[in-house]
Amino acid sequence: MTRLGIIAATFLLISAPMAVAQTSRPEAPEILTDAFRCAEIEDDTQRLACYDSAVGRLRTAQTQGQIVTIDREQAESLDRESFGFSLPNLSRLLPGSNGERGGIEEIQAQVVDVSGASRERRRFVLSNGQSWDQVEAERAANVRVGDTVTIRQAALGTFMLTSSRGGAGHRVRRAS
Repeated sequence: MTRLGIIAATFLLISAPMAVAQTSRPEAPEILTDAFRCAEIEDDTQRLACYDSAVGRLRTAQTQGQIVTIDREQAESLDRESFGFSLPNLSRLLPGSNGERGGIEEIQAQVVDVSGASRERRRFVLSNGQSWDQVEAERAANVRVGDTVTIRQAALGTFMLTSSRGGAGHRVRRAS
């Protein structure tokens, strides 16, 4: 096998499991499936005893931090807060999402601070606590404190910041 062939095969071996991990929904934890099995018990007394035991184990696991539960609203909130970072999408883990990317393709917020000289790359601090750095050293005179900006996903994993004042958009990357 050629050197290029070895490199290509290595890449496939490394990237294939990552692709599967990113697109498949994880199985429910065993402690939860045990609780679901209680519903199959026909005898009322045995079913109640099963539920009591299962709920006790679930409560213990949650208080010890072995399992964490979040609802769809919390997952979507985390997706909004992490917008711009390269993190797994939590919404795709929820039932009914079909493993698709969440609907967050842009955010809007008010600018609370702009730092950097007028001819340098600027940092935009937003009212939601996010900071975004300008990628290209271009003048960003159309973005001022108090303006509402929209940051949307652009091509090839980049992000574009546009101001309510109009004018050119600015390529940005999430800083914090």
